Amino acid sequence: MKMVHGLSALGLLAGFGLLLGCGGAAKKGESGGDGVRKITASKLPKLGDPLPHPLDGGRVTIAPPAGWKIAPRDSRFLIRFQEDPHENYPTIVVKAEDESGSMRNVTRETLHDFAKQVAAELKQSKSQKTVIEEFEAGSFVGVDYERRGKVERDYKTIIVERLILETVVDGRRYSIDLRTRDQDLHKYRPHAFAVAAGMKFHNGGGPAETPLEPAPAEMPAEPGPAETPAEPAPEPGPDEKPPEKPAAGEPELEFEEEL
Repeated sequence: MKMVHGLSALGLLAGFGLLLGCGGAAKKGESGGDGVRKITASKLPKLGDPLPHPLDGGRVTIAPPAGWKIAPRDSRFLIRFQEDPHENYPTIVVKAEDESGSMRNVTRETLHDFAKQVAAELKQSKSQKTVIEEFEAGSFVGVDYERRGKVERDYKTIIVERLILETVVDGRRYSIDLRTRDQDLHKYRPHAFAVAAGMKFHNGGGPAETPLEPAPAEMPAEPGPAETPAEPAPEPGPDEKPPEKPAAGEPELEFEEEL
């Protein structure tokens, strides 16, 4: 009888181990036989109107979550969405850059190799350990993983949670970076996947994007008196401190330290 009980205990432990091994891929969605989660766009939050012009040299069209605002353009990202333009979080930052590796396109067939590549990159950067999951949402086939970090703001430490979605299309690596305050990531995860599912990639590019608020056409300069150079801003006095933190609503795109 003791031996039987021992075997039963071992069986339970083995079954528990199998659950731990497969739980990572399925804990946030349904997975197919190949371990790739298929995310249904109709079950995600609705999107607003897409931007009127494709971004990244005409390669991709992007839409914000419904009701979210578009932040001012910045060379550090393609586009940035904010639920509240006066608050840094939650925010979704979309970036694009040339893929440094040999991967040209992430498809169902190459997705597993891309996941291994991302895992190797994170390990090489000595970043925190994380679970990398493979998913498909609309035409976005890629991986997602989570990070935690802290930001010093107004002399306070803010814990920030991130969900990062990545893929490669036509040699361009796209990332969707959702950033929220601590404990809010689960609430806004669907919004990041909705943005991914709504992205439309244009093979070979298309018409280059134009600024969201185009500047007025320049008029020929008229002769007149020479302009006086602007005086430099005065240096802060001994009792004044220069601004150390970004103004409200500005993106904190880099963490001072990851947790």
